[in-house]
Amino acid sequence: MTISALQPGDRPDDLLVLLTGQRSGTTRSGSTFLTVTLQDSTGQLTGRIWSPETICPQGLSSPAPVRVTGRVETFREERQLNVDAIRAVEASPAEMQQLVPASHWSAEVLEAAIRSHVVQHTRADGPVRRLLEHLLAAPDIGGRFFTVAAAAANHHAYWSGLAEHTLSMLRTAALLQAHYERYYPGMLDGELLVAGVLLHDMGKVWEFEAGPVPAYSTAGRLVGHIPMMAARLERAAVELGDVPEALIVEVQHLVLAHHGEYEYGSPRRPKTAEAQLLHYIDQIDAKMNVFAGLEPGAGWSPFHRTMGRPLLRAEEMRESWRPAPQPAALPAEGPGLVLRAGHDETGGVASREPGPTGAGGGGSEREKRSREDATISLFDGLGDS
Repeated sequence: MTISALQPGDRPDDLLVLLTGQRSGTTRSGSTFLTVTLQDSTGQLTGRIWSPETICPQGLSSPAPVRVTGRVETFREERQLNVDAIRAVEASPAEMQQLVPASHWSAEVLEAAIRSHVVQHTRADGPVRRLLEHLLAAPDIGGRFFTVAAAAANHHAYWSGLAEHTLSMLRTAALLQAHYERYYPGMLDGELLVAGVLLHDMGKVWEFEAGPVPAYSTAGRLVGHIPMMAARLERAAVELGDVPEALIVEVQHLVLAHHGEYEYGSPRRPKTAEAQLLHYIDQIDAKMNVFAGLEPGAGWSPFHRTMGRPLLRAEEMRESWRPAPQPAALPAEGPGLVLRAGHDETGGVASREPGPTGAGGGGSEREKRSREDATISLFDGLGDS
């Protein structure tokens, strides 16, 4: 039995879950109780321990795997577990994987796709490629970038969530850059967009503690992922020694401005086209992940704290005017549509020197062919649906 399958009235017996948090409270009669947060890979559930001095006299440690027995009830329109028994246990690595919410794709798949995207969309001999590959290989970033969550609660808050979010954003950025290259030729730099997307949240490898549950580190609480990444870029410039200062400054601006507004914790507001687009892509991907986390066909959600309003999954409402959509398998290569970039003979992205603006675009014949190739790649495989 999993947490997502539990229904009011169910009585889970010795169910293996992960205890991720706990806090004490006092009833109106003055008795002490514990509110605990329980999770597995399918979701979270609040539990109440009404007699902690009897049920867990030695106290509880979290995060830690536990086995619980109790009864599922409804409180304020949400499920909760009234805990009758709880005990700490050792969990095998295979069992731990069942307890931690995780991306649909493995860290290995996401890493391979992200590295491939960097190769496809940056020049082989260019400073952007050198900077990005240097940071991906850095010991203080390394493999954690591909396993850490993107957030503690708001979006992609699961194992490899940051890598999934980053790859989805990279592919969205490639689609939008291709669109605007055929609308405002030369305005956007595709390599800067790749850099901004890859690095905008990379500081979360230090903002969160290592462990199965996203939890803020001391540095994360005191400094935050945005200033830490901006500072790490300066260190990277020193380590490499040959990265133009102007590039570092622009990439720092992308990192510092990606939250968009001061009230959202952004040290700077976007002042370049790439920074503005990065902010919107980040917002789109985060918000779509929130909607994806709702139960399909469940109708209205309770009040959603992150979004500040109830949300609607309207599949049932649409049954009167459209055929039921057929479930589709998720692509093996990660989220989103892969847009293949045109390449030159050096293995980098095709030439993007801006040509004359206006109707019909302009530019060299090679640039025109590159744009045509990108458009063909974009729609390749979609078919007539």
